[in-house]
Amino acid sequence: VAATAAALHDQHWVANFWELLLRDFHQHVLKSPPAQSVAGFERILSYTQAVYPGVSFCAAMAHFQLAEQCVKAVTPQRPDYALLLQAREHFSVSTRMMEICVGPQYELMQQARTSLEKIEKALAYKCASEGCIKPHDKMCAACKKVGYCSTECQTADWKRGHKRV
Repeated sequence: VAATAAALHDQHWVANFWELLLRDFHQHVLKSPPAQSVAGFERILSYTQAVYPGVSFCAAMAHFQLAEQCVKAVTPQRPDYALLLQAREHFSVSTRMMEICVGPQYELMQQARTSLEKIEKALAYKCASEGCIKPHDKMCAACKKVGYCSTECQTADWKRGHKRV
């Protein structure tokens, strides 16, 4: 009986915590400008990781929302590859956590996978040199699969190992 009571108490606490998070999220984050939203999501993420170390649905949702904010900040006229890389990382972490917490058929999981595919297509136009976040304008003459923004980036990538491709 004591174990059941403790389990019910834990479930009640988690449910109340989730309700408070959602309330605060709707009151403060959704009505905030994007910069404040990102800061809010980062605070939620750090808090949930402190309270629930490892995998948690709260952390998965915070990663998902951070990725969404990164994607919203990117415009087609001027893609920001640094933000797209951040979004890809947040979506990847979010999908791994959601798969563990709620399974692969969850609706947001499908949405995250679709967003990841779109991000990968957009990142196909990024310079292939490691650390560079500019769009490419020259294709590799050898493989014709990757592009570079400059001769310097192509030379650096070639030395790093692209010549083995």
